[in-house]
Amino acid sequence: MLDNYFKLMNMRLEEMKEYLHHIEDNYDENIDFCFMVSQLNDYVNNHREHYLHLALKSIINEKGVDAIEKNLIMLLYFFNGEKEVEQVKIIMKKMAMQYHKGIHVYQILRHIMNMDNVSLIHILFNKGYLNVNEAAFINIVEEKYEEAFEYLKESELDNEALLDYFCASAPRLYHQLMRRNKTNALYRLSFA
Repeated sequence: MLDNYFKLMNMRLEEMKEYLHHIEDNYDENIDFCFMVSQLNDYVNNHREHYLHLALKSIINEKGVDAIEKNLIMLLYFFNGEKEVEQVKIIMKKMAMQYHKGIHVYQILRHIMNMDNVSLIHILFNKGYLNVNEAAFINIVEEKYEEAFEYLKESELDNEALLDYFCASAPRLYHQLMRRNKTNALYRLSFA
């Protein structure tokens, strides 16, 4: 499931510990004795090669886009800039481009491309990886309501669930969209 980028990146200490326990073959009790993020970072840095190897092995063995994304987030948090991680980013980019769902392509690329989310969505839409409803949906999830409005203006407005989500997230823009759509429908009828 697609989650907001900034909410994903706001990781708690417990999530970091859970990830390290997940990738560790043997339960490492020392992780549990880290009570602050800085302590955990120091511990991982002191055992950098070991945990880097485990993290790389884990991301390669993961199945499913959500699991891969969570592993990628942690890998980048702890080891971004490492040569091996840069190679994984290249592999992940190629792998993401093979997904059949545009939302999955976005879900992975947003972590490895050096661009803002709006630009990435726009590029994926223009290249045909996302349709207009998917582009609008992603913008709503990312709380980019003005951009979602622009995509929805181009939409057929036939996706009730998407419109309900937009209404719940940005009611003012939703009503503006509905007024605009009603005006356009009347305009088209007058020329028919």
